[in-house]
Amino acid sequence: MRANITYALPGTTPDVVVVGGGTTVVYQPPVISAIKTSQENGVYYVEFTTNEQSSASLSYSETPQMNYLVKTVTKSGMATAHRIALPDASTDRLYYFKIEVVSEHGVGAQGDVQTIDFVPPTLTNVHIASITSTSAEIQWQTNEMSSSTVRWGRTPAFSNATEGAGGVTAHDVVVSALKPSTLYFFRVESIDQFGNLRVGNIRGFQTPSANNASGVGTPSNAGVVKQSQNVLVSWQNPTDPNFAFVMLIKNSRAPANYSDGVLVYNGTGQSVTDAYAVGTYYSLWAVDTNGNYSDMITVHPLEGSGNRPLFPGQENDLIRQAQIKLLSLGHFPTTAQISGFFGPVTERAVKKYQQSIGANATGVLTSAEQALLSGNTVTTPRFSRERRRGESGDDVTQLQQFLADFGYFPFDGTPTGYFGPLTENSLTAYQKALRIPTTGRLDSTTIEKIVRMKL
Repeated sequence: MRANITYALPGTTPDVVVVGGGTTVVYQPPVISAIKTSQENGVYYVEFTTNEQSSASLSYSETPQMNYLVKTVTKSGMATAHRIALPDASTDRLYYFKIEVVSEHGVGAQGDVQTIDFVPPTLTNVHIASITSTSAEIQWQTNEMSSSTVRWGRTPAFSNATEGAGGVTAHDVVVSALKPSTLYFFRVESIDQFGNLRVGNIRGFQTPSANNASGVGTPSNAGVVKQSQNVLVSWQNPTDPNFAFVMLIKNSRAPANYSDGVLVYNGTGQSVTDAYAVGTYYSLWAVDTNGNYSDMITVHPLEGSGNRPLFPGQENDLIRQAQIKLLSLGHFPTTAQISGFFGPVTERAVKKYQQSIGANATGVLTSAEQALLSGNTVTTPRFSRERRRGESGDDVTQLQQFLADFGYFPFDGTPTGYFGPLTENSLTAYQKALRIPTTGRLDSTTIEKIVRMKL
């Protein structure tokens, strides 16, 4: 006796009924559930399950209407646990996707359009909110709900990490167990609900001494922001009634005392612009009406190593030339104006260009990237052998400089030539961007990529 097969609507219950001596089998479409996204070795995936054996395909686009540059990936075979790769997906982009499955009985089901967020949160207004001889309160903002982590230590290798509240946009982390009169390095990190990580620049501060007998508070919220060929040093003056003025000095190393440096500013202002120089430390303190000094705090600009980078907010002829070249390479929209102003359109074009050459897609154009963009020759390192963590030598120095030139090595001091955790992490990020094995070592595959780097 042959069965008649019909299909139930989504959400109904499958059934088997006897109709006039024949059997009618009703099949329900597969149920799609447990949808999540993941990343592995620079490749993005959508994972989900079905309640019965099914084949699966996934369509994705950069528009919610799924009507522009739609790409479809089909997974062969029948399964209940599905994992589909998005081979052409890029970081810092928002995608929309739709899942379609077909059961072994030929019944199909289609999921709703959903979002794949591969855009890490932005980090803004990173600053030291307050500081004592044994603790520092670090605050920053993100544009979406994210976790709060501060990595810190006596060197940029960061031997410690302090966690703050998760799922917030206003982040506040107190780092404790610090030593008085000691220079520390730190950076902030935030991960959004989709697992996208944003890592901030390395910064520095110095704790005050344990004893402050002047009676006037120490300046707070001190920070240094690199602006093209200058730096902006800013702080907040103490509110004590006997406050008279602040003094600011600089040195090529952390000043050891109040006279160990060149005077940059003294007065009642709360910011000053100074010429940028790699490795400069700034120290400031308050002076009361009796001439007594507060504790001294030290800050250090550690925003990356290129000289004369181009970044959002600037306007000059170098940016105009870059826009023309980006247009010729297909990264700058033909409908946009060549204005010489570095706005959001230019930032997106720069990121596309950086992705195309294997640089870190920061949206800030380093001097090395400008040279490549202009068609000039950029000398790539020539390595004598493979290198790994714990080793040192000229090869490591060249590697560190190369990673700094293309936005992966965050510390802007002179390369040390030592292959430590910072170099390993920077190299891993470079390998991930190029979608080559993320070994964290200067291996033969990575050497070949570096040597052949070109437009």
